[in-house]
Amino acid sequence: MIKELKKEAQGLSVLFVEDDANFLGIIKEMLDMFFGRVETATDGEEGLLKYNQNGPFDIVITDITMPKMDGLAMSENIKTNNPSQHILAVSAHSDVDKLIRAIDIGIDSFLLKPVDSMVFLGKLLKISKSVNVAAIEEREKELEKLLITQSKMAAMGEMISIISHQLKQPLNAMNIMASNIDGRALELLGKEDPELSNSTKLIRQQVAFMASTIDTFADFLKPSKAEKKFSLKECVGEVLTILSARLKSRYVTVDERVSADVTIFGYKKEFNQALLNIISNAIDAFADDSKNRQIVICTEQKDKDVVLSIDDNAGGIFAQIIDRIFEPYITSKGESGTGLGLHITKKIIEEHFDGHIRVENTDTGARFVIELKGV
Repeated sequence: MIKELKKEAQGLSVLFVEDDANFLGIIKEMLDMFFGRVETATDGEEGLLKYNQNGPFDIVITDITMPKMDGLAMSENIKTNNPSQHILAVSAHSDVDKLIRAIDIGIDSFLLKPVDSMVFLGKLLKISKSVNVAAIEEREKELEKLLITQSKMAAMGEMISIISHQLKQPLNAMNIMASNIDGRALELLGKEDPELSNSTKLIRQQVAFMASTIDTFADFLKPSKAEKKFSLKECVGEVLTILSARLKSRYVTVDERVSADVTIFGYKKEFNQALLNIISNAIDAFADDSKNRQIVICTEQKDKDVVLSIDDNAGGIFAQIIDRIFEPYITSKGESGTGLGLHITKKIIEEHFDGHIRVENTDTGARFVIELKGV
């Protein structure tokens, strides 16, 4: 059992709350032999504070009878905010009422003092296995959702390629007709009509813009085949083209201050996706009644490294989720959000570009900062 517990518990964290200093020291020493991180508190009030500041923990072990706040009150607070938290309660008294309350709160296990070491370790092994199984299931769900998202993107890319092909034919025809109008007018009038020429010129410009936008959409969803050096300004421009309709419909202006000579190395399409996720979230964050909506995108060079910041004035991210914003399934959009966009963004930046991403609230909104290695 000892070897098995070491294997199961080595990557897990424990918060141990106990007011008896001697017992606290003995159990802390034992827990340190198995668990990757062990923190302690001497009463429920301190335990709840540490949980909120340094948690969540994989396992919480708590005495029941303590000063300031007892273990049951602390556990109830924890379970209210994190119903899946595993809690092992320890008590010197077999109080039936407290046992019933512990069950009602959702405490996983109950242990009487004096604690039998083997029974204690057995309970920890059982809980550790449960934590690890849940983590594996969560990762599998995350992978499944990512695969579904990738499949949808691939299907969308195929559909846009078909639409692109169909749209380019009438666009080409419009371009030819505009040129024919110029030629026909010159033939009939014997000279160029400036007003008509200007109109046909505008038509050709709009046709070129539409063709370029279609190419951007179609190209955006094609997977990157190889790593390469690419322009950061070009990436930002492509993403803003994709989002131009949403930006316009939501009355959001973009102040883009990205240096033209900044280049980075990697998979361009993946970086585009990361930018798209951040800017899309910024657009969604604006309340319906907010005024002067603005997103500012700028770069700063630090030696060879590049710092890209994306600011908005949408009011900022809720304090209770900002520290967990890159975790999967954390969202402020309610049912309309998957909570995967920023998680994917973090994986792209940190795993595929060896960079770093962080977020902070400013006086007016949120700021995402991406640190990258320039080339």
